[in-house]
Amino acid sequence: MEGDVIIVNEGVYHENLVINKSISLRGNGRVIIDGGGETVVTIKKEGVKIENIYFTNSNNFILYANNSLIKNCTFYCGKYGIISYDSIIQNCTFYKCGRGILLIKDNMIQKCHIFKCGIGIEINGKGNEIKNSSIHTCGVGIYMENSTNNFVEKSSIYKNNNNEGGIFLLNSSYNVIKKCNISYGSFGIRIMESSHNSIISNRIFKNRYGLKMEYCEENEVKRCIITENRFGLTVENCKNILLCESSAQY
Repeated sequence: MEGDVIIVNEGVYHENLVINKSISLRGNGRVIIDGGGETVVTIKKEGVKIENIYFTNSNNFILYANNSLIKNCTFYCGKYGIISYDSIIQNCTFYKCGRGILLIKDNMIQKCHIFKCGIGIEINGKGNEIKNSSIHTCGVGIYMENSTNNFVEKSSIYKNNNNEGGIFLLNSSYNVIKKCNISYGSFGIRIMESSHNSIISNRIFKNRYGLKMEYCEENEVKRCIITENRFGLTVENCKNILLCESSAQY
């Protein structure tokens, strides 16, 4: 029934679920759901809540979360952890996924831990917020493409060592990266073919490239500390870049 709370007791379940009602699915104790290489949960209704469940062995763990709450869950070993619209994802762990989370629009990510994924968080949309999270040992920490009006704040992004490194923006605009610690990557932040992005009050250190912009315009870098990188701040084929109250040391 709509609004029901379903309690799942401790154990290992081999299931592929389709949720077509606004229900709450809540684990009691250590609940493991094994998807057998298929999608574990497909959500077809708004207002679904999923809490305290460990998901493993899936193509997609949660497909099309829409106006949902996903809380205190773990996602291990899958192609995608969550594909999400208009949802809150809180206190979740993602590891050894191809992509931890794919965000389309208007999602809130809070206090999540993402590691050993190909891409930690991929954003392909607008209005998404990532706060107080840690993303490390991924190929790319956060990857935005064709994305606008997204906000990343107070997060630790480190040891992401592929070509793009910590945060990579491609053809994206009006995004804000603020008060983050970004370190130990090939790139701390890399921005290509993008405009009107704001990089504010970040500490970017011990990367190969601290901050690199290519073919960009109208981006701003304010109150950042860029230090102990092999190349601190690199700008190529850009115009109208604002650098304000920042320090870059090599």
